Amino acid sequence: MWEYERTEDVEVSRAVVWPWYSQVGLWARWDDEVHEVELDGPFAEGVAGRLTLKGQEPVPFRLTDVEEGVCFTTRTPVPGAELRFAHRLTDLPGGGTRITHQAAIEGLGAAGLVPVLAPSIEAGLPMALRSLARTVAHEGTAGSPDVKD
Repeated sequence: MWEYERTEDVEVSRAVVWPWYSQVGLWARWDDEVHEVELDGPFAEGVAGRLTLKGQEPVPFRLTDVEEGVCFTTRTPVPGAELRFAHRLTDLPGGGTRITHQAAIEGLGAAGLVPVLAPSIEAGLPMALRSLARTVAHEGTAGSPDVKD
């Protein structure tokens, strides 16, 4: 198994950050590698979807570990392994939110995939995380009228 994790702190609440996750159509606004994301239902545990990176074919994923306002995970099957991307929001003691993104390659075939997939994940994940932090700090609630700073 291989894991990689990064965090960013922002001076907004989890309630401000969460819609940028749960409204999957907004992912492309904070992750430059994302072209499109589709879900086959609500943003909830067990729901399947497809993620299309720029210049690539859609990749299936499933939402797991969804706790509204706190965390969610996507799991994508790959030959002999699984890609797991976990996202967690944690309240900071002085206010604000710590955003944590973790990537993992798991399963029997993980060792063979790490040299192929890890370099692009290690390059892209920090950029997407910084972009998300900047976006929520500057744009706020993703157009959700029920969410206040």
